[in-house]
Amino acid sequence: MVQLINDLSPEDAQAEAFRIMNEAGLVARVGAPLGTVKDGWPCLEYETYYRKQSDPETVTRLQLDYRLGLGHVKREHWQTIRDGHPDFDLAFAHIAGRKIKPEFMAKQAKIAERLAHKLSLVRPSEVLAAHAEDAITAILSTFEDWASDFGMDADSRKAEHMYNTCRDILPRLLRVLDMGQVERLAELHRMF
Repeated sequence: MVQLINDLSPEDAQAEAFRIMNEAGLVARVGAPLGTVKDGWPCLEYETYYRKQSDPETVTRLQLDYRLGLGHVKREHWQTIRDGHPDFDLAFAHIAGRKIKPEFMAKQAKIAERLAHKLSLVRPSEVLAAHAEDAITAILSTFEDWASDFGMDADSRKAEHMYNTCRDILPRLLRVLDMGQVERLAELHRMF
């Protein structure tokens, strides 16, 4: 029996995304997370690097930045991943629903420095799939439709910049993947 993509569990969708990455011959590395605040939202920022396994000169390579909001991070990891950024600490305290004493934050920041590189909260295949979904969604939509779908004002320059950034991802992805793989990753990401 053939299993349709729509029938995949989140775990199977992630495994399929990893298989596509391997099929494309990609080798990946995820940098250590950096706790930061972007547009007023606390998040972890990662740099991910991809290259073709068959390309030792790394001529065909790709770097993608990825932000993971704290809503996607298990509560037990929050304090471990903070880096002592003041805005991040305030946002962290707000999300955690309690106040954090400065001396506690300083202690946690030191722990975060030692442990952040050990936490692997994102997978390279997940980052590829997220970027593929962003790119495909923007390519298939007009700006007005895209802005409406994401609850943004179509007169906003910031929204237009985000839309164009998403559209610009596709040519970068096509340096290391074919269009079928990009479309498949976009579909899989909806199931993660």
